[in-house]
Amino acid sequence: MADTMDKLSTVLRKAKELSEDGNVRDMIHQGKSIAGDVSAYAKVKVSLSHDEEELKRTYLEIGKLYYEDNKENPQGFYIPLFDKILELTDSIELKRVESEAIKNTLFSKTKDSTEGNPDSLDVIAFGRKDSEK
Repeated sequence: MADTMDKLSTVLRKAKELSEDGNVRDMIHQGKSIAGDVSAYAKVKVSLSHDEEELKRTYLEIGKLYYEDNKENPQGFYIPLFDKILELTDSIELKRVESEAIKNTLFSKTKDSTEGNPDSLDVIAFGRKDSEK
């Protein structure tokens, strides 16, 4: 027990000496300063990321509005982009119809395991219903 008390006393004496040492105080102050700067940097980076995402959403919204206002009469270099939107829209619709047809066929083959609910196929195939995407 006395040995433990001697060790504790030595540690406390060293801690007191270090706390009175100007170099240690400077190191602690510098560490606090660096920690503050790191925290400020992280806050700015998070805020910057948020603003960049908001800017992307705003550009996207402008694009959607422009498309809706001009889809009947695209002009200039917008024409290929508008054509691409029409092409993708048609492709998406065809794939939706095709997926429904496949789902209905599959449902008719697995009616017993899906408890009479075709939407349960989405749960079986994807782990969630289409409405949860």
